[in-house]
Amino acid sequence: MFICMVSCNVKNGQPSNESAIDSVPVESSQVVDNKTLDIQIHPITSIWMDFIRNNPNSMNNEMTRDKAAKELQKTIIDSINKNNSILYSIPLKYETAMEKGNKYIIKFSLMTYNSLNIDTELESAKYTIAFDLFTIGDEKLMSRLQDNEFYYIKACNFQGSVNNKITLPSGGTFSQSPSISYENSYRVKYGLNLGGLYVKDLELK
Repeated sequence: MFICMVSCNVKNGQPSNESAIDSVPVESSQVVDNKTLDIQIHPITSIWMDFIRNNPNSMNNEMTRDKAAKELQKTIIDSINKNNSILYSIPLKYETAMEKGNKYIIKFSLMTYNSLNIDTELESAKYTIAFDLFTIGDEKLMSRLQDNEFYYIKACNFQGSVNNKITLPSGGTFSQSPSISYENSYRVKYGLNLGGLYVKDLELK
């Protein structure tokens, strides 16, 4: 995902003028439909870009990319722990839920996309980000979630990686490891999948 913050965002599937991060650096301004939009680099994208600049050999092969993905996941999790607005400034899509007793294992996702839906040569457009976010919610939370809608999620109790932290109805657990993709053909593209993240308690914004 080319994560950028503009004056009009999505909230529960509807436009919202709220911005969860007040001081995100502006990379450029572009005119779209006769309106000037400030394209701002999201903190996660900024971390991703800085890592590549400081580790130019990290994309060399599968082994270096795997190591880089784990390092980036840790760095970004640490950053979210210090400032969880990094997480709730991104609209996440409600994907699915699994019933477990009187609770539900709920999955939200960030898929790769260009949130402005415009062609751009900006440096940050080379960097895409994806991840899944899991939580355990009650019937009250489930009743608010609509299929394919997007939500801003405030992590009240962020737990980092989901790996082996949620017990499934079967009694087992699961893991989602981070990964990196790299293309260097027509355009250089860097793709980071943070794997699965886990929030114990959350608020929908």
